[in-house]
Amino acid sequence: MFCRISTYEILPDAEDEVLAAAEDMRAEMRAIPGVKAINSVRLAEGRYMSIAYYESRDAMEAAAGKSREIFGRLAPHIKLDTLEQQSGEVTWQL
Repeated sequence: MFCRISTYEILPDAEDEVLAAAEDMRAEMRAIPGVKAINSVRLAEGRYMSIAYYESRDAMEAAAGKSREIFGRLAPHIKLDTLEQQSGEVTWQL
């Protein structure tokens, strides 16, 4: 299993809008080939991390364009200049 970890900041008072937009895209994200799960974590006020889990590296790489598209649609609510993404293989899980 592989994952893409995205960290970013949202605009002040935009949490409700970001969560509503994510909810609106739930079925679309679930339909991404090879996606196993996607979680969002509030790290601090206005600072978030999203973790997307994929069944393989190929699936993760194939979904990269969709990931960019989704973050692009969130652009009215997030600070795109703070978006950082990393990816790697899951080496242990409970």
